Amino acid sequence: MAGGTWTTPNKVRPGVYTQISSQEQPIGRVGERGIAALGLSLPWGESNKILTIQPGTNLVEVLGYDITAPQLLAVKEVLKRAGTLLLYRLNSGVQAAGAVAGLKVTARYGGERGNDIQIVVENAVDDPGKFVVSTLLGGKAVDKQLVA
Repeated sequence: MAGGTWTTPNKVRPGVYTQISSQEQPIGRVGERGIAALGLSLPWGESNKILTIQPGTNLVEVLGYDITAPQLLAVKEVLKRAGTLLLYRLNSGVQAAGAVAGLKVTARYGGERGNDIQIVVENAVDDPGKFVVSTLLGGKAVDKQLVA
């Protein structure tokens, strides 16, 4: 007696009678989402090239920021609905450069985010005569190499 269609309250058993109806599901494959194109002025990333970004892409490597960063709010909102984002960086900038312990370091892409890159050179504890070179972006380690 927990279901059915009725037009008048003619039930004699006590209790709750519910009728649940759901909305129609969209026609098409589950998870099929479109492609969005977006041109943005960004502080980091490859310029003069269309970047293909999908949900789950490591944006720290591509754009220099995590998806939760306020600089990437537009990218985050587009990826909520689109399956693929074609992103074009409208601006370009000067690559940040510096020198540390005799090493000349240049940022991969131009823009102000390159100023947040730090290089740390330490002696390797396990291998005398070798060094550990760590690359920090915004205070977080993004790369570590053991060099002679």
